Amino acid sequence: RELEGLRLAHQNMQSLLDIRSAELRDAQAYLSKTDRVSHADVQRMVESLNAQLFQLAALVTDSVSYAADRKYGDEVQPAYERVKDRIGEPAANLLLSISHADDPVWVQMALQAVMALSSSCVINSWDVRFTPVTNRLLTKIHDKVYIGGKL
Repeated sequence: RELEGLRLAHQNMQSLLDIRSAELRDAQAYLSKTDRVSHADVQRMVESLNAQLFQLAALVTDSVSYAADRKYGDEVQPAYERVKDRIGEPAANLLLSISHADDPVWVQMALQAVMALSSSCVINSWDVRFTPVTNRLLTKIHDKVYIGGKL
């Protein structure tokens, strides 16, 4: 009996060792891969994207003429709802409630936020583990942006 108990304990220990060895091999395969892009490079790319979004938002904001009188009601409700969904109700209310004729800084910040959100959606839809065939969503987004100029 005692010998049978020791054999069973040894068999259980061997099974656990096999499982842990397989887990360790999987972890080593993952950890031994080198990144093709360094963290510093990724940080620089994100900072560059943010700077470009800032510049584009400033350019667009400065290129628009703002009327002193604002429109309310059914005429702006669909646009208000889309803006509210993207930047939140408090910011959308601020954009709706003040005149931007003298200082369109809030319009610029909202535009920059919406562009950052759109960029984030595009970036997050891409998965480096997928092949180009599998990653069809990114390909569709790229085609719409590159060819059509819009999402």
